[in-house]
Amino acid sequence: MLTAELLGLIQPEDLEQAVCLWQGQIQGKVGDTENLVYRCQGEPDFALRFVHQSHRNQLQLQAEMAWLETLSQAGLSVCQPLLSEHDVLLECREIGGETFWLSAFAWIAGEPVSRDDRQSWSPELLRALGALAAQMHLRAHVLPEPLYLARPDWVPSFFQPHQSKLESAWFWRAVEKAQQALHLLPSDSDCFGLIHGDIHSGNFLLQAGQAWLFDFDDCHRGWFNQDLALILYYIVGAQYTQDPAFVAFLIHYLREGYSAVRPWSETFETELPLFFHWRDLQLYGFLHTRWQSVADMPERAQQAQINLAERIQHPAPGV
Repeated sequence: MLTAELLGLIQPEDLEQAVCLWQGQIQGKVGDTENLVYRCQGEPDFALRFVHQSHRNQLQLQAEMAWLETLSQAGLSVCQPLLSEHDVLLECREIGGETFWLSAFAWIAGEPVSRDDRQSWSPELLRALGALAAQMHLRAHVLPEPLYLARPDWVPSFFQPHQSKLESAWFWRAVEKAQQALHLLPSDSDCFGLIHGDIHSGNFLLQAGQAWLFDFDDCHRGWFNQDLALILYYIVGAQYTQDPAFVAFLIHYLREGYSAVRPWSETFETELPLFFHWRDLQLYGFLHTRWQSVADMPERAQQAQINLAERIQHPAPGV
């Protein structure tokens, strides 16, 4: 996660030198939470990303770039990584004594989808998302082993950085219990491999009826059902047990799109509560790491962590 101190190191001249590596011009900042991202004008327009060495190492980033390049070349609707003027996908820059890794991705021009507007989640969109996820899962093992293993594993990839900042014993008991349950799931190549790990409406745009997916920063080795569960998590959230008809609608069309490409897992619905619970744990950890204390959180984040704590301590049946 980028701290204010790290962000303060990057000066206008650093931005200018960085964007010139892809022969573009800075248009404006679009994100600065885990990585610093700018929209840039060029041929084509692109997103310029700064990643600090504490967030991802070189091999992890090379693996992300290699997988994205493979997916893009196979014709999948994902953000295309772009070569710099040095014909590389990853550039390294020392700024203020700190190491930053730079990369660029073709800008996706499309329309956002509101996760709160049920009418937006049409059968066509759900089929498209299901098919895209299936196409990625078909290519979840294409990288050579050193690159495949470089991406974070599902267990340590998220919770290790939070151990010194989250002291609630109940939280770590819940994490341990969830990990034990996840360890019991099959992890063969038919159901486990590289996944996007964060498919939600903030990470894709609609272009001519097709969902274009970006932000592969969290791609890691996990379960294919986990990837699919996250699509539902960000649409229905905690309400999934209270609106079974809508959840059934979402699953039906997601399954239609997915199964047109590769077999759908018959265990998806039984595993759904566990993967929802796992994401609750991840988000709770994220909130308490992003801000020093609850008092520092904006009101919306404060309420979110209260709701998450309640769900974590009183999980839904099936967890």
